[in-house]
Amino acid sequence: MLNFAKKQFLKSLAPGVSTVLVCSYAVDEIAISPDCTEEILIKENLISMDENMVGERRPWLNEDLFVNFIDNATDADILSIMQYLEDRDFGLKLIYQESCMSNDDPYADSLRLGGLVTSGVIKNMADFVATNLI
Repeated sequence: MLNFAKKQFLKSLAPGVSTVLVCSYAVDEIAISPDCTEEILIKENLISMDENMVGERRPWLNEDLFVNFIDNATDADILSIMQYLEDRDFGLKLIYQESCMSNDDPYADSLRLGGLVTSGVIKNMADFVATNLI
C-alpha cells in the first residue's frame, strides 16, 4: 500500500498537517475531546503541549511526532488519519501547499509526488494509494 517513497512524501507533509490543524483550531478540539478513532490516534500520537508566541500553553501537532508516526504506524492507521484529514476538507493539495516544500527536501521523490498532487493527477488519498507513478 504505502511504499518507501510514499511514506517519505507523507513525512514531508508534516508542516502542512500541523498548519491546517493548528490554524483551524481543530487540534484544540481534538486535544480536548476526540470524537472518533482517528482523533484518538491524533491525540495520542501527534499532539504535544507547547507555548505559543505569547507564552500560553496549547496543543500543537508536533511535526517530529508526525514523522515518527509515519515511520512506525501501520499503513492502515496512517491512511486512516490522512483520510480523516481529507474528509475534514484538508486534502492533499492544501496540505502540500501549506508544507512549503523546497528543493532542499531530504526525500528525493517528494517534489515529484507534490507535482502530481498540484497538477491534479493525484486528487485524493485513493489516487495517492493507487498510483504506480512512484
